[in-house]
Amino acid sequence: MTFLGPSETDDRGARASSATTHVDALVADAGTRQALVSIRELGKAGLAVGAIDADAQAPGLASRWAEVKSVVPGFVEDQHAYVDAVLRFCREHGPASLIPAHDGSIEALRKRRGEVEQLVGLAMAPERALAVAIDKTDTLAFAETIGLRIPRGAFVVESGQAAGAVDEVGLPAVVKPTRSWAQGEGVGQRLVAVVASTREQALAAIERVLAEGIDVVLQEWLPGDREAISFMRANGKTWARFAQRADRTFPPLGGNSVIRESIPMPDDVALGAERLVAELGLDGYSEVEFRRAADGSAALMEINPRLSASVEIAVRSGVPFPRLLHDWASGGELREQVGYRTGLRMRWLGGDLSWLRSVVGQSPGPDVPSTGRAIKMFAADFARPFAYDYADRTDIRPALAAATGAATRMSKLASTTDVAPTDAPSGARTPSARGSTGFDTDTVVIGAGPYGLSVSAHLTGRGVRHETFGDVMSLWAKHMPAGMFLKSEGFASNLGHPDGRYTLGEYCAENETSYEYRDVASPIPLDTFARYGRWFAERAVPHLRDERVEQVSRSGGGYEVRLSNGDTLRAKHVVVASGMSNCAYVPPALGELSPATMVHAYEHRDPETTRGADVAVVGLGQSALESAALMQEHGANVTVFARAPRVQWNSKPGGSDRSLLERWRAPQSGLGENRGLWVYSNLPLAFHLAPRKAKIKRAYKALGPAGAWWLRPRIEEHIPLLLQRTVVSAREQDGGAVLSVQGPDGIEEHGVAHVLAGTGYRPDKDLLQFLDADVRQQIATVPESFQTPALDSSFQSSVPGLYFVGYMAGMSFGPVMRFVYGAEFAAGRVARRLAR
Repeated sequence: MTFLGPSETDDRGARASSATTHVDALVADAGTRQALVSIRELGKAGLAVGAIDADAQAPGLASRWAEVKSVVPGFVEDQHAYVDAVLRFCREHGPASLIPAHDGSIEALRKRRGEVEQLVGLAMAPERALAVAIDKTDTLAFAETIGLRIPRGAFVVESGQAAGAVDEVGLPAVVKPTRSWAQGEGVGQRLVAVVASTREQALAAIERVLAEGIDVVLQEWLPGDREAISFMRANGKTWARFAQRADRTFPPLGGNSVIRESIPMPDDVALGAERLVAELGLDGYSEVEFRRAADGSAALMEINPRLSASVEIAVRSGVPFPRLLHDWASGGELREQVGYRTGLRMRWLGGDLSWLRSVVGQSPGPDVPSTGRAIKMFAADFARPFAYDYADRTDIRPALAAATGAATRMSKLASTTDVAPTDAPSGARTPSARGSTGFDTDTVVIGAGPYGLSVSAHLTGRGVRHETFGDVMSLWAKHMPAGMFLKSEGFASNLGHPDGRYTLGEYCAENETSYEYRDVASPIPLDTFARYGRWFAERAVPHLRDERVEQVSRSGGGYEVRLSNGDTLRAKHVVVASGMSNCAYVPPALGELSPATMVHAYEHRDPETTRGADVAVVGLGQSALESAALMQEHGANVTVFARAPRVQWNSKPGGSDRSLLERWRAPQSGLGENRGLWVYSNLPLAFHLAPRKAKIKRAYKALGPAGAWWLRPRIEEHIPLLLQRTVVSAREQDGGAVLSVQGPDGIEEHGVAHVLAGTGYRPDKDLLQFLDADVRQQIATVPESFQTPALDSSFQSSVPGLYFVGYMAGMSFGPVMRFVYGAEFAAGRVARRLAR
C-alpha cells in the first residue's frame, strides 16, 4: 500500500512515491460516503483502487481497500491545482477509470475534460447531458416537454423579480439555487435548498443565492415522501435500476439522506424517470429525485448526475453501481443487473445527529417536527433494524476516521446555527430547511404472527412506510403446548411474501432440522414452525419492533399509537393482526373455577405439569384432543368430555398421488380436500359477497371440531371419551374440581385435579383492549354475529384507516382467515389498498 503524503513532493510539486504502484481505478473525493462505498465495492471485486482527497483524515483514505492514497490540493480553493494533481496521479499509476463523487470535483474536471480523458476513462456523463442535469432551469424545462410533473414555481434572475415570484408561488415555498456548486473568486461552495414559511424568509433566502451569482427557482413546498430512482445507462441501454425513499435528510430539505429505505420501483414515475435520463443521453450513474404532494402524486425535484451520498444502500441491496461505473469508464463488459433487495434500511448517524441539532429548539414548520417529536424520532430509531453508513466489520478504520472528523466539526460548530454534514468539503455552505408530514409512519401493524409478518412483508414489497409491533410468533411459542404439531399441511403453512419467497420448504432446506418437509402428509412440529416464522421475520420484515402496543386512539385524521416503552407515534393507518389473543372462550359452566384448577388450552404450554394427575379435557376440537394426547403421554390420567355424539377425524390427504377423478371430486386446498373447502380457500372475496346468514352459519363453524388424521391413533384406545355430555356446572373441592355433567342417563359428577378447557375461541372486538374505547365503539359489526368487525373488500373497518386481518376477519372473508393459509390473500389485499 502506498500513501503519498504532503511532504513527499518532487520538483514539480506533485506527490510522489518511491515505488510506482499500478491501480485499476481512481476514486476521487475520498471524504464522501459515496467514495468510500466505491473504494470498498471495487476493492472487494478484486480491483486495485487508488483514492485521493484534500483531507488527509478522509475516511476513504483509511480504507484497507485503498492501495494507493494521495492528499491533493482542494478543488474548493484551487480547481487547476486539483486537476493537475489528478493528472499526475493518472500518469504515475495508470488507472483505467476515474470516478468523481462530488459536485465540486466534477465542476473542476469539466473545465479540463479533454486533458483528463486522454489519460483515463472518466466516469462522468457526456458534457451536453451533464450541462442540462446540473442546471435546474434546464432540467425542469426538459422534463416538462416529456410530460413529467414539476412543482408549481417561478424563476428569479434578479432581485426585482423576487417579490412577484413569492406572490405567484405562495407560502411555504422552497428556494432552490439553479446550480448546486458556486465557484466565486476562486473559492467554491455547495448551495442547498431552503424552505421559507414567511415572505421575509423567502426574500432573504433568494437574495443570498443571487449574491453568489446563481439564479433561483422558487417552488411550492410539497409535504410528502422523498423518493429517488437511480440508473446506470450506457450504449443506449439501462443496465441497472434502484429506488429508495428518504425518511429524513440533512439539511432537512433536499440535503443528504439520513434515514433511507430501499423500495420497489414506484410505478407512477419509474418509466418517466427512465425516459428522462434516456432522452437526455445521461450516460453513467444518475439519480432522479421526486417528492410527493399531499394527494400522493409525485413531482420531479432534480437530477443528480453523479454517485449520490446514499448509494451504499443500493450496493447493499445488490446493485453494484461503482463496479458498473468502472466497467463503463474503462471500456469493460457491462452486465445487466435485474432486481434488488427491498426493505433494507440505512442510517447515517453523523448526519442524524446534525439533523437533530438543527431542528431542536426551532419552531415546528415545514419539514421540521417539534423538539419533543424530533428527539423521540431520533431515539426510537436505535430500536429499529438499520445498517449504518461507514460501518463495515471487515474495514473498521473508515468509521473511526468519520467519527473523529464529525466530533471535530461538531466541536468547532458548537457556537454556530448551521451544522455542515460530514460529506461537505471545507467551505461548503449548508443552509437548513424545515418540514413535516405530521405522521411518523404511514401504517402500524399490530401483531407479529403469520398474518402480521405477512402484511409487513407485502407492505415492504409495495414501498409502504410502516412499523410492525409484537413478539414474533408468540402464539406459537408461548401459547401452544410443547410437542404439538400443526394441523395445516406443509404447502398451506407458508407465510405471505410478495415474491413467493421464504417458504417453509426453503427454511427446512436451508436449516438443519429433524423435520422432513413434504407438501402434504408430513405433520409440522410446533417448534419448527415457530423457528420458521422467526427466520422469515429476519429476512422479510425489516420494520419489526418487539414493543407491545398499549393503546390506539384517533388523532388528527390518523392514529396515535402508545407503546409499552412509553413512546408514541402517529400513523395514517393501523392494521390489527393480533390473532386469537384475548379471544379464548370459557363457557359459563367453568367460569367459577380458579386459574389454579382450570386453564384454557390457549394458556397451557407444558404437558409435564399434569404428570400423575386426573385431568378433565372439555371439548372435541384439535386443541382439546391434542392437549389430551400430550398430557396422557406425559403421565396424566385424562378423560375427554364433549357434547358431540362422535369424534370427527380429518382424512389423510393424498396429494398428487390421487387419481384425476378423485382430485376432481375433492380438489386439494389450503384447508383440506373438499370442493367446499376449495371455495373457502381460494375465493374469500366470494365469501365476502355471500348473504349475511350464510356467512354467520359458516365463518366460524365450518371445519368445526375435528381431529387431525395423525392424532387419531394417539387418542383411540388410549383416552376415555365421554361423549354426549355437557358440563352444566363446576365447583372447587379439596384442591381440585368437581364437574356436574349432563349425560345420556342424567347428571353425573366427576372429581378431577385439573380441568383443561379446549372450548375454542370467539372473536369480539371489545376484547381488543389496546383499542381505545371510543375506537371500539365506532367499529360496526356484522349483525347477529359475534362482535366481529364488518370489513370492506380490502379489510378496512367502518373506522377509516383501521384494518383487521386474520381471526377477526373470519366473518367477512370466511374460514380461511382462521388458518395460516389465508395470510397471503389478506396481506396482499391490504398492501394493495394502502399502496394506493
